[in-house]
Parts: sequence; C-alpha cells; structure tokens
Amino acid sequence: GLHSSWVTWQYPTPFPVWSSANITVLRNDINQALALVPVGSAEYARVSEQSLMLDYVTAYMDAKTALNTYWTTEATADKTMYTTKRQAFMSVYNQASVHGLMSIDSYRLEYGFPTNLVPVRASMTVRKSASAPNLDPLDFTEPLWNIPSQTVVWFKDEKNYDPYPITQAMVTYDDSNLYVRYVCRESNMGSVRALVTQRDGNVWTDDCVRLSIYRSPYRYDFYVNSIGTVRDERNGSVSWNASWNAYAGTSDMLGQREWDVIAKIPWIAIGLASPPGTLKMNMYRNVTTTGVTPVQHWVPTFGSLTNTARFADVTFTL
Repeated sequence: GLHSSWVTWQYPTPFPVWSSANITVLRNDINQALALVPVGSAEYARVSEQSLMLDYVTAYMDAKTALNTYWTTEATADKTMYTTKRQAFMSVYNQASVHGLMSIDSYRLEYGFPTNLVPVRASMTVRKSASAPNLDPLDFTEPLWNIPSQTVVWFKDEKNYDPYPITQAMVTYDDSNLYVRYVCRESNMGSVRALVTQRDGNVWTDDCVRLSIYRSPYRYDFYVNSIGTVRDERNGSVSWNASWNAYAGTSDMLGQREWDVIAKIPWIAIGLASPPGTLKMNMYRNVTTTGVTPVQHWVPTFGSLTNTARFADVTFTL
C-alpha cells in the first residue's frame, strides 16, 4: 500500500515485511526525495503523502506489536500501552483518510484494533452424530463437514493474524470416536514435504497437521502428514502407542489445490469409555512451502504449543 497511487483499503501486510530496519530505509529515501523537489510543488505534495503513509505504517506496527504483547502477557500495563498505541494509530489513520489515502470500513478497523480488548480465547460446541461421517478427505458433500458452528474457518499464526496458505478444520463425533477433518489449501503442491513414512517418525518436520487434546494429567498429540503417516504422543512420549487411524488425500485440480486429512480418534485412545462432556483442544498445521510463519494455530498459544491453558474449550452435546 505504501507506493500505491490509489486509495488503500487494506492494512499494510504482510506483517514480517515491516521491520524497523525496512521502515528506517524507506524514511531516509522519502526524506531524500523531499530534499530534491521544491517546497509547495505538486511533486513535494506527492512525496509528502508517501511520508504520511509511512507514518501510518509505523503507527500500525507499533499498535500491532502492543496488541500482541498484551495477548501474550495479558497484563494490565500492556493493555494500557495498547490503548495508547491504538489511539496514535487511529490519529494517523484519520490524517491519511482526510487526504484521501486510506479508506477502511469501521468493522475492519475494530476487528484489527479492538476497542474492548480481551484475551484470545476460543470455544466450540459439537453435537453428536448418529453415524460416522464419510471418511474420504476429498469429499466435499458430507453434511457433517459443513456445520458452521463446528468449523474453524481460518487458522491463525502465532500472533493471531491470518496466515497463508488457508487452513480450515471441522469437528464431529459419535459414541466411539472423535473425528477432525483438516482442509489445507496449498498453491505449491509440488513443494509439499512428505518424507516421513514410518509411524511415530518425526512427522512435524513435514507438511502436517496436529490435534492436541488435554485431559488432566495428560496431553495427547496426534500428528498426520499429507500422505497419512501418523505420530501420537502422550505428554511428549510416543511409547504409549495408542491405536487410531488417519485418512489423507491430495488434490491439485484448478481451484482445489489442497491436501486434506481426516483423523479418527477413538475415545478409548485418550482413556475414555464414552464421549466426555468437555475437553481442552487445539489444532495446528505445519507449513514448509512458504518459509514464513510456518506454524498455524486454531488458538494461538503465544509461546509454547503445549500451553494447555490457551487451548479451546470444546463441549460435546447430544
């Protein structure tokens, strides 16, 4: 958006581009450009607008950093700092808007920089299915995979921002099993890493998904890569050897470039004879094809992926 000659409707993403070093370089470039043109000229006004856009980017980064800091610590002092940085961002945004450089609707402004800041939490209520879902990962017609309240529409990165490529997940269950379907969009299917073929191998080094369930005193982690190789851990150990199945499928058709997984977890695998009332759960995807923000989360843990306190609360109902 910085060099656009049109009104900008988007936030200045991707986030990793706007490092302090890059902003400093751009600021020096703009100051040099201002020194080369007459004050009051049309060219001076145009370059000045770019300076204002960089002010906007800087305020955006400051506010986003403060937002992430609060989400990480949940400390009152960091919440106060975020409020200050948000006010500064809105001030610069309003200046850019007056000059016709920015136009972001109020919903997206509030979504990106919430006024009523609260910790990042998630929950889901899942209704029991009378029968098992279709276990073909590439079948898009199964009704149990099309229930909005049981769908995670978009995974997040570690800072609670929307990463690329898109990942979705759907959850259902019956008397015997928990079922999770992952939809992993991927524009570069030829680069998907799937080297681990042995059960309980280091699947996390591949493009894979992970389901984490916490049921005190144990955390269970179930991994599946894009070719269906699985790994299961209990409190980080693979020696417990749970029995379960996963189904993987890939598609490289135009408009369907993705690999999908269905994980079928018997309740008995996590020490249950029947479905529970509630569980703490989280879901992840490891991405090797982009090199940027490789780990995606259902609920960001803002640190260790084993931070079960940040897992989502999932309720299982009839």
